[in-house]
Amino acid sequence: APLARFEMTPAEQGRTSALRIVTLQPTQLEIMFMGKPVTVFSDEARVTHVALLGIDASAEPNIYPLRVVSTAQDGAQRTFEWRVQVADGGYRNEAITLTADQMDLLNPAITQPEEQRVRQVVSAITPQRHFGGLMGLPCAAPVTSPFGARRSYNGGALNTIHAGTDFAALPGAAVYAPAAGVVVLAESLAVRGNAVIIDHGWGIFTGYWHLESL
Repeated sequence: APLARFEMTPAEQGRTSALRIVTLQPTQLEIMFMGKPVTVFSDEARVTHVALLGIDASAEPNIYPLRVVSTAQDGAQRTFEWRVQVADGGYRNEAITLTADQMDLLNPAITQPEEQRVRQVVSAITPQRHFGGLMGLPCAAPVTSPFGARRSYNGGALNTIHAGTDFAALPGAAVYAPAAGVVVLAESLAVRGNAVIIDHGWGIFTGYWHLESL
């Protein structure tokens, strides 16, 4: 099935690139990028296809293959391949100091089960898209630590990546959902504190940690 259109937004460490493909006839697409399969969302006619390519913040800036395998209604298959440049995210370094009673926050016996719990919640990819357009900010407050910052703790190596964005909101400040979605977690976690996760569909989730209250 020939491709009528191929559009992809720039690819960058720690960010999401959107891919849109239009085919000339009903087609099933399979996509591989950076060695991983990518979920494809197609319209009812199966001619307009969208994929969201989440690029890990620790991925090395480099050129990576993007492969698309198309299967037409008659079973005929064609393979297309592009070379995609993944750019550096420009992340900064941060030095964090923990007190003795905070060192458990780095203990794998505590962090790993919580990480598995969060990953389990966000592993589902729901076909219904609740969001539309750009998402809003969760609160009106300055950012004190951006996503992707490379962190060292108590003078150690820069071997941790900040997986969130910190906002300096006052106690009691409202936190807003950036788009429509379904709450899939609302509980207290050992490291993240009071936590809420929203499923916006199409594999897009937002999480809110260290909340004063749920």
